[in-house]
Amino acid sequence: MKFDITVVHDPEDGEPWVEDYDRRDIKTLEDANAYATAIVQRFNETLRPGERARKVVRVQITGQSTEQNHDWSKINLVTIIDPRMGMYDLMRCTACGISAKRFGLTNIIIDRQWGAKKYQKCKGVTLSS
Repeated sequence: MKFDITVVHDPEDGEPWVEDYDRRDIKTLEDANAYATAIVQRFNETLRPGERARKVVRVQITGQSTEQNHDWSKINLVTIIDPRMGMYDLMRCTACGISAKRFGLTNIIIDRQWGAKKYQKCKGVTLSS
């Protein structure tokens, strides 16, 4: 299901922003609310120096998913800090096995070896890396 999460820094000072999600495991608005609360809570529990806490303002369903997106899972224990690339997490699709890097909460960049257009959507077949 496709849904939007409106997030703001806590305490509220500044403009809220919207993050788009498309998750096949989310079926209802209640599921989307629980997911949004959990992801922001996890972010707030692992704040690094200089990061600000966030809170969910609104969760809104935007439509049904027509294509199957990757089901990303973080594979490193601690966020990687690279002077060139900044802070990121290593991600792997639990369905097909392709790898990526996540910058922030939602900006996922598929690794170069999987950069072809055919890997943009999940095929659900485990691939070797």
